[in-house]
Amino acid sequence: MNRSDAPQGEAIDEGSHGQLGAPPPGDAADHRPRLVAVPLADAQTRLAAQGDSPQRIELTAGAVRIEITVSVDPHAGATLTGSRQSQLEPEKVVRPWTDPDYSNRSGYDPEFLGTRVPMPTPHSSVVLARLADGGHELKYQNFSVLMHKERRLCMVTAANVDNAPRRRRPDLSRTYGRAALGGLGPKDGERWFTDPRLPEQDQLPDRFFTKDGGAFDRGHVVMRESVCWGKTYTDVRRANGDTYHTTNCTPQVAGFNQSSKLGRWGQLENELGRRLAQGRMTVFAGPMLADDDWWFEGVDDQGDVRVQIPSRFWKVAVGRREGELVAFAFRLEQDLRQVPLEEELGIDPEAWIEELVSVQALEDEIGTLRFAEALKAADQVEEELGLRMRTELGLAPER
Repeated sequence: MNRSDAPQGEAIDEGSHGQLGAPPPGDAADHRPRLVAVPLADAQTRLAAQGDSPQRIELTAGAVRIEITVSVDPHAGATLTGSRQSQLEPEKVVRPWTDPDYSNRSGYDPEFLGTRVPMPTPHSSVVLARLADGGHELKYQNFSVLMHKERRLCMVTAANVDNAPRRRRPDLSRTYGRAALGGLGPKDGERWFTDPRLPEQDQLPDRFFTKDGGAFDRGHVVMRESVCWGKTYTDVRRANGDTYHTTNCTPQVAGFNQSSKLGRWGQLENELGRRLAQGRMTVFAGPMLADDDWWFEGVDDQGDVRVQIPSRFWKVAVGRREGELVAFAFRLEQDLRQVPLEEELGIDPEAWIEELVSVQALEDEIGTLRFAEALKAADQVEEELGLRMRTELGLAPER
C-alpha cells in the first residue's frame, strides 16, 4: 500500500536511516566531508551498554579524519527517556484531513491581484513531472506546484495569500487552529503524503523524510498559514490539508527550521502583508536545484534511493501598494566559508544568510526559471520601500 493510499488517521513508525554524501564522483566538490546520519536508537543502545566510559567516534572522508570523544552520563540518560522525552514526541503521527476530490482545486490564480501575474516559466531544458492528464501543474486550494521530474522535488510553487479576517475565519463558530483544521488529537503530529495524480517515482514519500536519521527537517515551501483562507470553513480545511502533500515539501538540513534566521525568513510574508493593500499577496517560492547539490542516501517506499538536497532557497512576494504592483525577491543560503569543519558537520544555524535581491539577479542565479517582466518592473530592491525593509528586517545587502 502506498503512503498516499493509507487511511487518514493511520499511525506510522518513526524510524531512522540515511546518510548525506558528497556530490557524485568527478564533481569539483568531492573534497567536501561526508555527513553521516547515525540512527539515534542504535547510538543510544551502543553508548548505554558501555556505561559512562568515554567513547571515540571517528569520521573519515577521503584524507580528512575527525575524532570525537563522547562521554555519556547514565543518570542524564535516564531522565531523557522519561517524561521529558514523552512531552517532546507526538503520541502518534496521522494524516491531516484532506479532501479526496481533487477536481475542486482551482490552484493558483494569476488574476488574484487585479493585474495578471503569471507563474515563473521553467526553461525548455527542464523536464517537469507529468500528471495523468498530460499536464504539469498540480492544483491545490489557493496554490499550485510544478515538480522537477528527476529531482523529485518542487521546482516552483505559486500561492495566493489573503489576510482579510473574513477570509481567515469565514465561520466564527468554528475553530481554526492547526489541530482542529487537520482533525488531530492534542499530541498528534502530521504525516505527509504523496499526490495520487503524480507517479510515485516522480515525488518523494513521507518515508524519505522520516527514515533519515534526523538529518533533515520537513520544510513547507508554501506556508500552511499563508493559504489557509477561503469563503467557507471547508475551503480553509482543504487548504490546510493540501499543504501536507510531499510535493510541497523540501528537505532542509536539520537546524534550518529551528534557527532564528529562518524564523525571520518564515515571517517575511507576514511583514509584507502588513505593508500591502488589503493584505493580499502572490508568493512564488522554491529551492534552487543546482547540479552540485549534495547527495543523500536514504529510502523511499521501494527501497534505497539517492537524492540531491538543495542548500539554497528563494521567494518572490508580490502585492499592491498605492495602486501599483510591488515585488520583493529573497534568497537564503548557508555561508560556510568562515565556519570551522566541526560546525560545518553540525550545520551551524547562524550561518544562514537572508538577502533581499533583485528579481533579475534571482532569475540569473536560479538559471532555469524565467520571471514575468511585470515582476521586474515592480521590483523594490533599490526603492525606498525595499531599502526600509532591508534595514527593519536585518537582511543582508545584495552581493
